[in-house]
Amino acid sequence: YKESLSIYQSVAARSPAIYRRDAAGILNHLGDLYHMTQQIKGAGKSYQDALEIDQDLAKGNPRTYQISVAQSLNNLASLDDDVNLTKDAESTYDEALVIDHSMAALNPPVYQAYVVATLNHKATLYRHTQQIEKAERALLEAQAICRDRVKGDAAIYQPSLAETLHNLGDLYFETNRRKKAEETYKEVLAIGRNGLRTKPAAYQPVVAENLYSLADLYTVTKQMKEAEQDFKEALEIYRALVNTNPSTYYPRVAMTLNKLGTLYNDAERLEEARQDFEEALEIYS
Repeated sequence: YKESLSIYQSVAARSPAIYRRDAAGILNHLGDLYHMTQQIKGAGKSYQDALEIDQDLAKGNPRTYQISVAQSLNNLASLDDDVNLTKDAESTYDEALVIDHSMAALNPPVYQAYVVATLNHKATLYRHTQQIEKAERALLEAQAICRDRVKGDAAIYQPSLAETLHNLGDLYFETNRRKKAEETYKEVLAIGRNGLRTKPAAYQPVVAENLYSLADLYTVTKQMKEAEQDFKEALEIYRALVNTNPSTYYPRVAMTLNKLGTLYNDAERLEEARQDFEEALEIYS
């Protein structure tokens, strides 16, 4: 990324209108890399530099570049959330959301998806800070947009609806509204299973995550047969996904094995528990 950025910055000095947006994109990618590796100072500088480029470009062509400003603001807000700068994160998300809404007013089918994404990010911030009512309001607003748009553009809004509902299910689970959590996870699972018929690569993770969440819920409600069934199906999908993205899905395999091992141990199915715990430990080692 650094080498690409250097090239784009050099070219942008001669042809800024063409290449500065590309430089901002690379800065955001570099910021993501720093963010994932906990290099917080580097992430913040990269995101801020990208934002300044986008803001400057938006002065001359707001219709084209304002949405890039909002995306850079989202990146900065996510970083602030991760380092517990809660007020800064909230105000930055609010700034992004104002832009998202203004763009959505010009072209709702395209830009309401950005509104949904920012609302989900804000809800995550509110969940982190135990502002449950605000989190729920943000997710319900996002859900309403997705339901309104999904018939006209399922390719964009079906995945967004699934993500929003999953987040809403997590919120219900965390606040002991278990029946609503179960209903919500099941709706997402139905979306995922339907999506498997046309886009298996996109919807396998959706199915697996919601099976895992349902199994977690059933463990709490002592529905052990259902929990075992859903953990085992989630595990099968995670094992398949390891082939395409091992760094993401090996940990999910291990986590699911650990859950199954605990379930078997509690049921005194000790040999099955031992096998799952040992396989999970081998992955973590």
